[in-house]
Amino acid sequence: MRKTTPGSGMRSVDFGRPRLLLPLLIVALLASGLTGCLPVGTGTPSPTISAIATSTAAPTVEGPTLEPTATMPPTQQPTPSPEPVLPVDSLTVQFLDVGQADSILIQVGSHAMLIDAGNNNDSVGVVGYLKSQGVKTLDYVVGTHPHEDHIGGLDAVISAFGIGRILLPNATNNTATYEDVLDAIAAKGAKITVPKVGAAYDLGSAHFVVLSPASASYPDLNEYSIVIRMTYGRFAFLFCGDAQALDEQEMLASGATLTADVLKVGHHGSDTSSTPAFLQAVSPEYAVISVGAGNTYGHPTAGTLANLAAVGAEVHRTDLDGTIVVKSDGSSLQFSFKDTSIDGSGGTTVANPTTKPAVTSAPVDATTTVYRTATGMKYHLDGCQYLSKSRIALSLSDAKTMGLAPCSVCKPPQ
Repeated sequence: MRKTTPGSGMRSVDFGRPRLLLPLLIVALLASGLTGCLPVGTGTPSPTISAIATSTAAPTVEGPTLEPTATMPPTQQPTPSPEPVLPVDSLTVQFLDVGQADSILIQVGSHAMLIDAGNNNDSVGVVGYLKSQGVKTLDYVVGTHPHEDHIGGLDAVISAFGIGRILLPNATNNTATYEDVLDAIAAKGAKITVPKVGAAYDLGSAHFVVLSPASASYPDLNEYSIVIRMTYGRFAFLFCGDAQALDEQEMLASGATLTADVLKVGHHGSDTSSTPAFLQAVSPEYAVISVGAGNTYGHPTAGTLANLAAVGAEVHRTDLDGTIVVKSDGSSLQFSFKDTSIDGSGGTTVANPTTKPAVTSAPVDATTTVYRTATGMKYHLDGCQYLSKSRIALSLSDAKTMGLAPCSVCKPPQ
């Protein structure tokens, strides 16, 4: 495994062994019949995703199974939404403590999914941790974008487990780390799926939709980040990779549903992400920041923390809490924490007995009075700071029928 210097948003180049220049790779792959258009580095067009010459076969590229319309215009009036059907299995989402990097393990019953795999030197630790959680096969592996702090351990994961579908964005990076991932995919005989906005997938009884990236090219590799909104029972999770303000603007403009109970904050809490308008639309009850202790980037920034506080989000951070575990049966959420440090030796796992209850499904009277504004999409308790003088009283039952979401600040009954 190559060792490169970790760091958020930093590109890695390995000078340890000769590499075939990118033009020769393109010629070789075009000769084999593989087509597609992917930008290189920070958005320069390149004809193909390419595997290096030492691979036995180049990974192929395919489209998503389902590609619903990407743009969903917003409606002027709230539309009724059916009560979610509660699942029969259970969901566990683990935000692994991989320092100044990202790695998220999602398990639904016997199904599993990994979003990113930390830095290169996290490879052994991530693989070991997944095995300790009973993972044998990953239905999905997502590399949100080709920076080393997100895909560094991806080649080891792909080599170690049975793999269903591999999702990568329409972007490449001319680094040894990225080439290692392509080598592992080719050796596995797997395919690359470049998902389009609106592409929908199932993970057991959970469902997820791709919300970004929407454009064909961007000036920054972070902006190619695959953003996923997953729903499970009554709850929604939004995983943002390193998506930045431009991506957030595109998601807001699309009219797609962005509300989420749990938000994985974009770009380690950098001030390039988490704009007030985006956070207001997401309205998260909880925010998780994957960040390294004492990092040199100043993540998370004071501005991002202030923006999260403004929407009433309860913040958890891997540098302070270790590995963050969220469990759900579809009607409630529960947070717990592990003193876990993933490193090259395999890391350690020590359970922290502290458990914080989250949203519960305690029965409430459907006739309970709540309030909404004339144009708002949420319902509130009397006295909430977000209620205007033109508040409208209605029953909890009617609020749900209209598809209104509970305010994350005043926390009305659900």
